Amino acid sequence: MSEEKKTDLQKVNPIKQLESQLAEARNVKEVFSIDLVRERFIKNYEAVTGKKDGENRYNQERFAYLEIIADKPELNKVDKFYHFAAIVKAGTTGLSFRDGKLYVIPTGTGVKVQSSPAGKREQLEMMPTVKRAPEPILVMKGDKFVHDKLNGVVKEHYTTEKSEQKILLENIFASYQRIMFNDGTIADTVVYHDDLVKAKSKSKMKSDFGLWETWPGEASKKTSTNRAFRLYHKYPDNIVVFGNEITESDDVEQPAYAEVMAEKPQQTQEQPEPKEEFHKNLNEGTGELYPTEEVKEQPKATKKTREPLI
Repeated sequence: MSEEKKTDLQKVNPIKQLESQLAEARNVKEVFSIDLVRERFIKNYEAVTGKKDGENRYNQERFAYLEIIADKPELNKVDKFYHFAAIVKAGTTGLSFRDGKLYVIPTGTGVKVQSSPAGKREQLEMMPTVKRAPEPILVMKGDKFVHDKLNGVVKEHYTTEKSEQKILLENIFASYQRIMFNDGTIADTVVYHDDLVKAKSKSKMKSDFGLWETWPGEASKKTSTNRAFRLYHKYPDNIVVFGNEITESDDVEQPAYAEVMAEKPQQTQEQPEPKEEFHKNLNEGTGELYPTEEVKEQPKATKKTREPLI
């Protein structure tokens, strides 16, 4: 085939052109100098964030990525396509490797990038429909907790004199991640104790110093954030990710050698203000609010006739 025909083929087939350029690149630094890599990162980043500083952001993240893998011979030996796919994927998150919200993880034969729980909440807030995704909240055993499962909203939650104070997994009734939308609606993703125990059992870090053993409250919060992210996060239509889409499970833990800043465990958490409310369809044993047929509102009972909430 003549050189002229090869050039014409590359013009109509950018993937072939990319494959050729990746094969010619001697290292990851040269991969990140390929125009298509830079352009795809910038387009993804600006589509997600709505910002126009894509060129500057690419240079910053490229440098940070190269620093991370500089002292990791096993990562430098990975096929260069994985590094290309990883930096492009990083652009879709709108996050940075420089503040611990995004990190590089080996996958056996390749590498991928993954966002931290705080990063996932920030990604949710980048969505045009989302107003806020605050830090998730723990529900301790003994708390007053009413969950409307039908509508996916926590109706009541506050501590009582019976609430457990020590943050141990056996004392945690549930964890929930709230998402507040611009239209005023709320979605609460609640993960109950049994599912938290299952997430711990699937954890890849089984040592006495793992996240679940050391900070069970933070691990529980992380589980509800991850689940909410999978349920509600959506990318803009013009996002392009090369390679297989990364699926992130509740129990994925940060590799010990990843060069990222761990989130500091929170000692306190914001609790909703107590609000006395009587629910006829409340299961006092589990705190769940079950849907019932709509009935006509009855006259309010007096304090003498109303049964106490426990």
